[in-house]
Amino acid sequence: MDRDRWLREGLNTLYESGIGRVKIEGLARRLRVTKGSFYWHFKKREDLLRAMIDFWKDAQLGLIKEMENSRITDPKLRLEELMAFIHSKDSSHDIGVRAWARTNPHAATAVRDVDRKRMAYVESVFSKLGFDAFESQLRARTLYFYQVGEHTSSIRDSAKLRDKLARSRFDWLVKKDR
Repeated sequence: MDRDRWLREGLNTLYESGIGRVKIEGLARRLRVTKGSFYWHFKKREDLLRAMIDFWKDAQLGLIKEMENSRITDPKLRLEELMAFIHSKDSSHDIGVRAWARTNPHAATAVRDVDRKRMAYVESVFSKLGFDAFESQLRARTLYFYQVGEHTSSIRDSAKLRDKLARSRFDWLVKKDR
C-alpha cells in the first residue's frame, strides 16, 4: 500500500464524512489493509492530516503549472481548455479541504495559497485576451467564484444544462463590448 493511497483515501473520507472520521482504523478498513501499513508511512494521525493538506496543495499547484506550461498559445483556446477542465473536474477533495480550512490553520493557508495561484493564472489568461488589469481581475473572479460556488452548492443541474451554461459562460466572459 503506497502513501498516496492513504492520502487519497483520507481526502475521500474528509469529503464524505468530515475530518472527525479521518481515523487510522477506519482508513485501514476502507483500504483493506492492516494498521501496520499506516505506520510504515506515518508516525501518527496528525502526520497523516498534515500530509493530506500538503498532498492536496501540491496536486492543485501541479495542475496550475501544467496549464501554465500548456502548448496552447491562443488565449481563447487556453480559456476554453481551462473551462473544460473545471467543468470535468471532480472537486470532492477541494470541497473537503475548504470545509476543513474553516477550523484548521494549515488547511486555511493551503487553500489561500491555491486560490491565489489559481486566480493569478485565470487573470493572466484574461489579460492575454486583451482585457485591462481590472477587467481581467473581474472576469477571473467571476469565473473562479462561479466554479467554487457551483461545486459547493446543493444545486445539481443535469449534464445538458451544465454544458449549456458552460458554453454561455465562456461566450459571456470573452465578450468585450458590455
